[in-house]
Amino acid sequence: MARLRPERRTGESPRTVFICHSSLAVGVERTMVTFVREAVSRGDVVTVVLPGPGPILDLLEPWREAIDVVVRKPQWWMGMDHAGVVGALKLAHGLLQSIGWARFVARLNPDRVYVMSTVCPAPMLGTRLAGRPLVVFLSESVSSNPTLRSVVPKWVIIALVKRWADVTVAVSTYAASQWRGATIIEPPEVMDPDKALPDVVHGERPATPLEMVMLGTMSAEKGQLDAVRAVGLAVDGGVPLQLTFYGDADRVGLRALEQLISQLHLDEVVRHRGSTTTPMTVLAQADLSVVCSRNEAYGRITAESLLAGTPVVGYALGGTVEILSHGGGVLVPPAPAHLATAMATIATDPGKYVELRAAALRRREAREDFGDAARTLRRAEAELAALPKRGVRVVDRRD
Repeated sequence: MARLRPERRTGESPRTVFICHSSLAVGVERTMVTFVREAVSRGDVVTVVLPGPGPILDLLEPWREAIDVVVRKPQWWMGMDHAGVVGALKLAHGLLQSIGWARFVARLNPDRVYVMSTVCPAPMLGTRLAGRPLVVFLSESVSSNPTLRSVVPKWVIIALVKRWADVTVAVSTYAASQWRGATIIEPPEVMDPDKALPDVVHGERPATPLEMVMLGTMSAEKGQLDAVRAVGLAVDGGVPLQLTFYGDADRVGLRALEQLISQLHLDEVVRHRGSTTTPMTVLAQADLSVVCSRNEAYGRITAESLLAGTPVVGYALGGTVEILSHGGGVLVPPAPAHLATAMATIATDPGKYVELRAAALRRREAREDFGDAARTLRRAEAELAALPKRGVRVVDRRD
């Protein structure tokens, strides 16, 4: 199938479409907001496609007068409940949607389409069928991620996504390896380079008890239950700790968390505060942030914590390893016992805490390795512009 490259309309600004699989205000969604900001600032005509209303609208508010927001919900083809008969039905639904998405994208007539996630086939395949240049962000770890189930083998999903996309952008080397390579590797921007960093709130020494936070949507993959078990082990050893969770949680997940907290008699030291739209402020007010993700494609919370000057203790897995390899945190094997040991050391050894905090502050001041939205767009669009050189047929739509 030949890909069609839209003819640039003389005197018109480029038309850019961003499609997101979720309307929350967490990792991928926040990354898309940075791209919207850059596209608007350079004068693009921007359309944002969301599956419905949600917290992301608050993040987009500064540019709402300059962008069009369209609600169109695509069916996922990967997820926790996408196996068996249910998974087959969702897959069929998602693929059938591609025809409608192709017509939708053709009506928008964009110069380029950015799809922020790989969990929905219709936006990708529809854009391909419509003949518009497509950039797909490899924002999920797919090969080893047990939470992304599908009736389609993972190798087939990888092959299809890379066939449909003109350009793929992996958010880390780890993510690229999960997808057997990518056109470019660019970490997401976690904070506007021109924006002032939040004030450092915590002191030179850890508080007593050590005040820890863990941000992220409640899920087995994020590891909140491991964090509770680690706190339980440390507290049983006489270590003064407090842990506060922030993030979206469904009833089942929240109930499991609360039951474990009660079972381990941690009601006074562990709590869940719900979602937050000010993660940098939350992180800046803590002594330590905890990251227990097992398949983190990048690790936005880890990066945000360092930019807030707050050290991180995290599992030595996925993109977390890449970020902390430059300092500012402690990596531990993925088990509550190891996490508990690290928490206890940081809480009881002032020298260790001062060392970690100084490293985090150095990362904060350098502001390196945390991505640049403008650079990512430039690189992706340079790759699109080079497509004819790779033998892609250019078709004039007037023919």
